[in-house]
Amino acid sequence: MRRTGLLGVLCALALAFSLSACTREAPPPVQTTPLPEDAPRVLTQEELDRINEAFSPQVERDGEDWHIRSHRDTADDFLLELLAELEGEDIGSVSWYGSSAPPEADELAALIRAAASHPMDHPDLTLNGSDTDVVWSLDCYLAPKGQDVYSDVDALYLWAGLEENVVEVFGGANLPNGRVHLEDETLYQLLRTSCDSDTVINETYYEKYRDMVDGYYDSRLEHLKETGYVSWELTEFLGVLGTTKESGKGAVAFRMNAAFRTDPPELAPNRIAGGAYVDSQLRVHALDWQNVYLVTLDDEPVGIAFGDDIIDYITDHWGEEVDPAELRAAVEAAGRGG
Repeated sequence: MRRTGLLGVLCALALAFSLSACTREAPPPVQTTPLPEDAPRVLTQEELDRINEAFSPQVERDGEDWHIRSHRDTADDFLLELLAELEGEDIGSVSWYGSSAPPEADELAALIRAAASHPMDHPDLTLNGSDTDVVWSLDCYLAPKGQDVYSDVDALYLWAGLEENVVEVFGGANLPNGRVHLEDETLYQLLRTSCDSDTVINETYYEKYRDMVDGYYDSRLEHLKETGYVSWELTEFLGVLGTTKESGKGAVAFRMNAAFRTDPPELAPNRIAGGAYVDSQLRVHALDWQNVYLVTLDDEPVGIAFGDDIIDYITDHWGEEVDPAELRAAVEAAGRGG
């Protein structure tokens, strides 16, 4: 874009005006003859003003310099107008990657409307492994409610990265072809916390099996250190299924999960793959691509199992006496899957 000093811009405008004044002829008399009914409609002054505002050159200041902008990005304007008028009834479905329920349509529409009043000039977020990458996202579909399947052409995408309070919004083929950036803390935090979840730990049983649990995650961390991981935190240790309701009896599967931290924390989004994800504290979850269970028999640890085959085994043996050798074989088979 060509830049010039303010004086140069004003001189150019003054010269253009003087030349126009010197060569302007007197306007012809106003025609009072009525137009035919099929004649093209004459635009009103209000309509002409709106067209001029949208497309006429504008002088803008950039620091100590001034430059002329040719016209506004009308595609972005149309999208921004859609966001400013969005209602809950316009949203057919909302989805995100997080394990918690996404916001209701009315709540989300209100947040988007509020954020639409704070547009900002900002570079697009990226997907190239850099610090400007998308980290959290939300999709909502502007289509009738109650559909079994929603199309991407009706999707409104909300993206957020590590830069706080910046949300990028764009839509599918049926929506205005623009991309806007909104500066809004509430909407940003909604996206950033979308992958947060409560810590659920049965402290009694964790203390009982701590050596085995910590040993597993210490071993995982050792394998991950070369990629920037420096620590882990237990986020779940919970008995999910047993072969009997009687405490201390039968086979029991305890599901366990941990979150891992990187140094620096901002490295985390660039160290995930598969189903792994990052929470608002920049902790990485789901580095194990399948469920991990510690399996016990009569309160004694048997081993670590991966995947849900062990759950199928316990389900099939509900209410039965479990053969220790058979259970051990099932755990070892599931362990090989990890």
